[in-house]
Amino acid sequence: MKIISYDDLQQAEMVLSFGKQKLTVSVFMIDGLLIDTGPAKMKAKLIPLFEQWDITKVILTHHHEDHTGLAYWLQENTEFPIYIHESGIKDCENRTKLPFYRKVFGEIENRSNRLN
Repeated sequence: MKIISYDDLQQAEMVLSFGKQKLTVSVFMIDGLLIDTGPAKMKAKLIPLFEQWDITKVILTHHHEDHTGLAYWLQENTEFPIYIHESGIKDCENRTKLPFYRKVFGEIENRSNRLN
């Protein structure tokens, strides 16, 4: 995982691999706002980072496991609100049927999220 800073914006960039396939994913932090949570597969690296950052709220850009994978952990271990557009709420609350490649890269946790 690489941390990149752009003035007040911090980016945590990760590369997920499966065979020869690679997927670059990022989470961003600015002014207490965490933008996306990253995949559950990266929890060993991301949770310590979340604990260091002064997060006050979370926004999920859309429901794909590389963007929402650790929302369940934040829901269970913090008190700050988690937001997503209303069209993504049901996808986050229910287990979604995924193509194989998305299961491999995302490692979905079957959790219901506290979403606003």
